[in-house]
Amino acid sequence: MRYAVTIFVITLIFLSNAWRVDAFSGEKKWKDSSNLNDLTLSLISRRSDRCVMVSGRKSVVGNFFVDICLDSQSYKQLNSIGYVHDLQFLDESKGWMILSGSIVQIKDFKLLADVIPDAQNTGYRKLFFTNDMHGCAVGYEGSVICTENGGRNWSRSVVAKEFNLREVEFSSRSKGWIVGADFERQGNSMILLRTTNGGRTWSRVNQKAEQEIERLEFLSANDGWATRRDNVFMITSNGGLSWIPTPYRFANIKDVYFTNKLVGWLLDNQIFETRDGGCSWKLVREFPKTTSPFDFDQIVMLNDRDGFLMSLDQVVRTTDGGLTWSPVDLMPEN
Repeated sequence: MRYAVTIFVITLIFLSNAWRVDAFSGEKKWKDSSNLNDLTLSLISRRSDRCVMVSGRKSVVGNFFVDICLDSQSYKQLNSIGYVHDLQFLDESKGWMILSGSIVQIKDFKLLADVIPDAQNTGYRKLFFTNDMHGCAVGYEGSVICTENGGRNWSRSVVAKEFNLREVEFSSRSKGWIVGADFERQGNSMILLRTTNGGRTWSRVNQKAEQEIERLEFLSANDGWATRRDNVFMITSNGGLSWIPTPYRFANIKDVYFTNKLVGWLLDNQIFETRDGGCSWKLVREFPKTTSPFDFDQIVMLNDRDGFLMSLDQVVRTTDGGLTWSPVDLMPEN
């Protein structure tokens, strides 16, 4: 959902970042173009109960991270090149990152030596660690790579060569799921794979074409959610053996974030909230059309009140459960 328009996107970023639109107001405010030109945001991740990490790239300085906490904010520059595709924190200071297809371990905002390079051009895009020792990553042409000893050794496999794998999720140490799209048919066919042995082997789960799962996440060993290609939200309470669609039809599901197994948020062209695990949804906020030249496509909520939305070129935050939002200044004043 992110490729093939690089030149177009860069041009839009250049034209739009000199004039910025205040979040949800439509009021244009001038920002220093030396700070904002060539700024591209890639990912926002929850780092702790109080902090999120925003990753991005600025052409002059390279990759950077902005650590935004409820009561503080700090800017960290990372001297490397590439695009951050995924980032998962295991605790407040360490985690794993996919940087331009390679798997990188990070600690205290530094890249550690044990990097898994993308030597076979497998283009890893998503990763998931169940604990400090065990994790898997997935990428192009059915590529899966897993570790059981904290990254000291990795085992590679190809589970469905005609599919680009774009989601990996575990409900427990042994039970996991992979979602992929058939690249030869421009993503018109999806695949769902399941493991019961921690990723050593994977088997295909049969799906009806009109009900193919595009994304899923587990909140416990049994409770989870998934979205279908037709923008239907589904829930499971038996570890994914069966999925129950909710009656609400969304227009264009972009992101979903749950703070616990009952309370969650869904980012569509609007923001919705659930208090019953996704069985029902309430509209929280509609978006004015003048919000941003780029659509918000990622949401992270730290609790019932504090949360963040991110687009390609800006981050906004709420402190009242999504009723109002204000822009976050990401770049240092220099």
